[in-house]
Formats: sequence, C-alpha cells, structure tokens
Amino acid sequence: MHDRVQVRKTIKRQCKRRVKEQIGRCVGIQFLYAVPYFLLVLILYLTIFGDLFALYANGYRGNALSMAMERNLNSVWLVIFVMLVVTGPLMYGMMRFYIGLFRGEEPGVSALFQPFTSLHSFWAGVRMEFCLFFRQLLWSVLPTALFFFVGMGLLVNAVASGHYLTQTDLTVAVAVLYVFYQLVLIPIRIKVMTYQAGWVLISEHEALGAWDATRDGSSVFHGHYGKVLLFVLSFFWWYVLSGLVSGLCWLIAMFGFVFIPGASGFVAFLLALAAGACLGVVINGFLAAYINTSFIGLFEFYAGRTQDVSQPEQ
Repeated sequence: MHDRVQVRKTIKRQCKRRVKEQIGRCVGIQFLYAVPYFLLVLILYLTIFGDLFALYANGYRGNALSMAMERNLNSVWLVIFVMLVVTGPLMYGMMRFYIGLFRGEEPGVSALFQPFTSLHSFWAGVRMEFCLFFRQLLWSVLPTALFFFVGMGLLVNAVASGHYLTQTDLTVAVAVLYVFYQLVLIPIRIKVMTYQAGWVLISEHEALGAWDATRDGSSVFHGHYGKVLLFVLSFFWWYVLSGLVSGLCWLIAMFGFVFIPGASGFVAFLLALAAGACLGVVINGFLAAYINTSFIGLFEFYAGRTQDVSQPEQ
C-alpha cells in the first residue's frame, strides 16, 4: 500500500524530471496556446471600444455613442462564442501534449494544433470544453445564488431595522461574506477539477461522449478528494514565486518610469516589462506542464493503470 504523501511526491518528482527534459517544448506550447487568445481579446477590445473612440474623437456624443455601444455589444457575443469554440480544440491539443509527456513520449508543440486537422478531433475538443463549462456552471450557480441572496437579505434586514451602515461596516461585511464564499467553493473547485481527467479518456476514445468521459474520469477520484486538495496545495509556493517575479518586474518598471527622467526611464520601463513577460512565459510554461502532467499521473495511479508510480506507462 502506497503512502498517499509518498505517492504524490513520487508522481511530482517523476513529472518534474520529464518537464525539465522537455522545458523548451513546454514553454513553446504554452506561448503558442496564448497567442490566439491575445488576438481574440484584441478583437474583443476593438469590437467594444473601437467605434466609440472614433465617434468620440469626431465629436459625436449622446445617442450616437449609445447606439454604437449597443451595436458593438451584439457583436461581443459572437467573439465570445468563437473564443469558446477555439478553446476546446486548443485545450485538447494541449492535453494530448501533456498526456504524451507523462507517458514518456516526446510530443512536439505541433500537438497543439493537431485537433484542427481532423473534424472528428475538432468536434471532440469543442464537446469537451462546452461540457466542462456547463458542469462548472451547474456546480457554482447554487452557492453563488445562495450567497447573493444571503448578502441582500442581510442588507435589507439592516436597513429595515434602522441600523445605519457605515462604509466600514459594508466593507467588512462584504469581505467576510466573500472569504466564506471562497471557502465554500474550494470543494466545488476540487470536484470540477477532477472532470479534467475526461481529457485522458477522450484522447483514447474520441467517440466517447464528453459527459460520459468527464463523469468516468471524475469517478476515479471518488474517495480521494482530500488528496486532490493536498495535491493542489502542494504547488502553493510555485504560485507565490510566479506572483513575486511578476510583481518585482512591475515594481522595477514603475520605478524606472517614475524616478528615471527622460528616455532612459521609458527604456527601463519597457525592458522591465519585457523581462517580466519573458520570465512569466517560462515560469508559467513550466508550472502548467508540471501541474497537468502530475494530475494525469495521479489519475492514472488511482485508475489502477500505473501500479509503480516511479515508472510512467510507455
């Protein structure tokens, strides 16, 4: 019987070694994965604000701006729909890369775009993404609605009782309610995370329904949700490192912009931002590969596919 802590450490150690061996590919595929989203967000920004800026610059006000905003918001839904459709195949390609990486293969970054070469694979990715989105919505809608009504109820009760609420009172109440809400969401997020194991099953049997794949993948972790929570928490310091690097680069950039006069300060600002972006890509590329391959390893172990966690399946 494997000790649960030792199992997690062994899987993570194995996956860290694999990721380090393929660090260039891990960073490269993460960068390529982000490019389409950057372009879509840019399109979304131009869709919402492009006409507004042009009209405002030309002196249009009032109704003209309101009509332009309404027209642009109708186009926003199309862009959001495209983002959801593109996300599925890209995520499918990404997960196939991580699955191959865990199993000792040497997948190339081209795996990211392989689902776009087959209508069957493309549709499998779309089905999975919408299924995961819908499952997350189902699990979060009830607690979100509950806390909203609790908050509104407390506010209405305070007003009805004649109790004067200061800004401090409101801030403290909202903060306490928000923290409690986030604590309640922790087990829900763990449950939703386990549905990601459906990607492994879909990659092996694309004809399998997305609902069945996510259900069967999640069922493997039944009785192990506490271990999955500990697994997630074990990456805490990696997230701290990522945040510290980003924050430090941003502080250096602002220091250069504020305290160094002229063009030199602007150059320092740009260099610090560029350094932060590069370091962020490397760290996030490593961390995404590390977490996802380790999660796949955890799934394979609890599914009984890997008896010896020190050796991935070939």
